Amino acid sequence: MDPGQPLQEPDTGRGRGPAAGAGRRLAQARRVKEIYEEALLRSAHVVVAGDLNDRPTSLPIKELLDAGLRDAMTHPSYTGAPGTHGTGTSAAQKLDYLMFSPQLWELVRGTGVERRGIWAPNTFEHFDTVTARPEQASDHAALFADLDL
Repeated sequence: MDPGQPLQEPDTGRGRGPAAGAGRRLAQARRVKEIYEEALLRSAHVVVAGDLNDRPTSLPIKELLDAGLRDAMTHPSYTGAPGTHGTGTSAAQKLDYLMFSPQLWELVRGTGVERRGIWAPNTFEHFDTVTARPEQASDHAALFADLDL
């Protein structure tokens, strides 16, 4: 880099539209990857979890998986629907993640998705208290895992 040139900040997607959001999510994924790699220096047991607002085939998710993280919904024990948002019936509806470092992955005994707090009456069972969309806990399902620690 020419020392006389100003530093160019990466496009973090601060603009508008899908491309802007994609740039921001990629920048965030790269930062999460850095934090994850720093955490691995302190412990081999690291979890990265949350609503990442991206599909499994996206560049931000690939960035995290390439760092060695493993997605709970790819564990052999998981047998449910592929999505976590809305009805969850398609992989395009997978926006939420529960990811484990390789050593922690070895301790996972079971994984699942709790959907009963979502209002999708024609798709899956819901809690008795969820009788309409305004009463749903979220439009995102909760991922969980059982680990043998």
